[in-house]
Amino acid sequence: MAVMALSLFVNNLGQLKLREALKTKQLRLPSQNGNKTQRPTLKWAFQTMRNVIKVRVSIFGRMYEEFKVTFRSRTSNPPLNFCARSTKIERRI
Repeated sequence: MAVMALSLFVNNLGQLKLREALKTKQLRLPSQNGNKTQRPTLKWAFQTMRNVIKVRVSIFGRMYEEFKVTFRSRTSNPPLNFCARSTKIERRI
């Protein structure tokens, strides 16, 4: 019972983070009926992901990391690109 409650909590937390990111970036994902929505479920977002790319770049000794996610579209429009916020990674010497 506790495992089920924990998994539902993690799912809802992930869904909340996804919706907040879509809202701040003012992006919409294609829904199941072809319309665009800012409130997708986490399950639907995972099902529509085409690929996830992690990019790490070193610029003047500082590491930057970015995730690029491409979503499949049910319409003839090109796939939607969603970039997560790039984060700076400090290297300890």
